[in-house]
Amino acid sequence: MTGISIVGSATVAPGLLLALAAVLSFRARRPAPLLIAGGAIALLAAGVTLGKDLIGRGRPGLAVDAVGVGVGGASFPSGHTTTAVVAAGVMTLLLRGHVSAVTGRTLWWLAGMFALAVGISRIYLDAHWLTDVLAGWALGTALLGVVVLVASRWAPPDPCARAQQRVCDVPEAAR
Repeated sequence: MTGISIVGSATVAPGLLLALAAVLSFRARRPAPLLIAGGAIALLAAGVTLGKDLIGRGRPGLAVDAVGVGVGGASFPSGHTTTAVVAAGVMTLLLRGHVSAVTGRTLWWLAGMFALAVGISRIYLDAHWLTDVLAGWALGTALLGVVVLVASRWAPPDPCARAQQRVCDVPEAAR
């Protein structure tokens, strides 16, 4: 349980998201994936910080993190859970144009299972109350919805992104 919690942390999951976005931006020669990921991480940080500052609820038990160090700060909403929803969701969003429809649906399902596992791990590790995790899932879903909405309006999918298209017939200026 500690491993999945570590992957859902505010350092690991956003780091993985930025790495994926950087690779996709480099391959497509477009900044959109990196800008979407950066915007999502900024929105995530602002949302979690605001929620924790407004509510300020303490943690259950002796709350110790995955490496045995005491967990400090407010408990509501769960930052790990919110981060897992947003990071996995944005990774899936960025990959959607590079995979088949079936693989895309599978990635969305895996992103949901990852977010579920991170939330459960936070309760199991006695770092959060159930309501903290429920709020984290809700906040993460709302923030992901904002990112999906903005990304779909601002940065349409790369016309050359489909995995089966090896050569793009669209001129560089149209991308």
